[in-house]
Amino acid sequence: MVNIFRKVENFVKKKRLIEKNDKILLAVSGGPDSVFLFSFFSYLSKKENLDIKVAYIHHHLRKEADREVEFVKKITNNSGIEFYKEDIEIKEKKNIEKNLREQRYKKLFEIAEKTGCNKIATGHTLDDHIETIFINLLRGSGLSGLCGIWPISKVFQESSIFVIRPLLCLEKKEIIEYLKKNKIEYMIDSSNLSTDFFRNKIRYEVIPFLLKYKPSLKKILFRMTEILQKEEEFLKEYTSQTLKEIILKEDTQNIIINPEKFDILPEAIKRRIAGYIYRKVKKTHYIKFSEIEKILKIIEKGKNVFDVEKTEKIDKVRKLKSFEFKLKIPGETNIFNFKIKTDFIPFSEQIFKNQDRFIGYFDFSKIEGDIIVRNRKTGDKFIPLGFKQKKRLSRFMIDKKIPKEERERILIFENNGKIIWVCGYEISELFKVEKNTAKILKIEVKKLNGKNFK
Repeated sequence: MVNIFRKVENFVKKKRLIEKNDKILLAVSGGPDSVFLFSFFSYLSKKENLDIKVAYIHHHLRKEADREVEFVKKITNNSGIEFYKEDIEIKEKKNIEKNLREQRYKKLFEIAEKTGCNKIATGHTLDDHIETIFINLLRGSGLSGLCGIWPISKVFQESSIFVIRPLLCLEKKEIIEYLKKNKIEYMIDSSNLSTDFFRNKIRYEVIPFLLKYKPSLKKILFRMTEILQKEEEFLKEYTSQTLKEIILKEDTQNIIINPEKFDILPEAIKRRIAGYIYRKVKKTHYIKFSEIEKILKIIEKGKNVFDVEKTEKIDKVRKLKSFEFKLKIPGETNIFNFKIKTDFIPFSEQIFKNQDRFIGYFDFSKIEGDIIVRNRKTGDKFIPLGFKQKKRLSRFMIDKKIPKEERERILIFENNGKIIWVCGYEISELFKVEKNTAKILKIEVKKLNGKNFK
């Protein structure tokens, strides 16, 4: 008993999970991990004079849960510790694991707030930690997901209550061995044995298979995540500092950021800020890749105010299929409902005074081969007139405040892999007409009804 408790104590001290005058709510389900958690804190509370309480969250999904409630209530009452029970009901069977987890934490936080506890302790073990890493890996998680389960974290950012997990240093087999050796009774959750749940497939099929080839797998991954968690902490701090620089206003209703400053940030930090925004407005700890993409799309549209409604209602742009047409020079080319007329003209000072956005003049000596008319592509770049360096077409369109639903329909004129004209908006610096230009190509775009499009 002394050795295993000392191991947990050392972990608690190393990770600074418990401080003087902490009031801790223990999440106890009656299973081996939570019963050991209860035993450890019963020992530690006497040694450190901690104030502990116990909570059971009833899911009402298993018949044996009623017996578990009574079992947990009995062991807590026998120890003179306050016991609390809350009920949750999951009607939506889709994503049941996620829904259960979210509802369970909400109830635990409610009890903690009601009882004045500043920390919630759960019985997550090293096995749970390793399973979480694999689950996140298979779901395509980023760095934060590969960090696994944190020893201490905030589930709800607006709350001052922390969740601590002091048993992450122990394998489940160590806990079972301790309970059996000391003849401590515990309950078995039948749902933990079913491979209907994704986590259980990882637990009973994937990890045992890998352990055959790498018996030290758990220790290796534990060491890896300690490194990743340090890196994640640094990135969180960096993101926090960056947020202070780009947020113009933040309150309980919305967040206003500086879009220009946001645009020049590294992609990794953009995604982290998008995640922060989503968690803030939705008041949740959980976020999926698709949700981050939604936030980034809002920003791409040039919007810089974020609230719950905007994160729920993202305009779904119907993308046109890719198209490419070769321009007839000189001559006329019809593309959809547009007529494109090309011709060679003599030099005139009036070219530099052109006010028609749908007429472009180009130095033909700089054009090699065919001119292609197409819609935009991912990664497009060009040098706008008057600029010296390339600019992303997507950024150009944002700066011009072009509505997202119109961007797919803008005609892009390309020669030899280079954009020469973003029709209606800007020609390329590389193909501009100069006073010494010998041969000038004029391109005019009109709707087939004879009117220029707006």
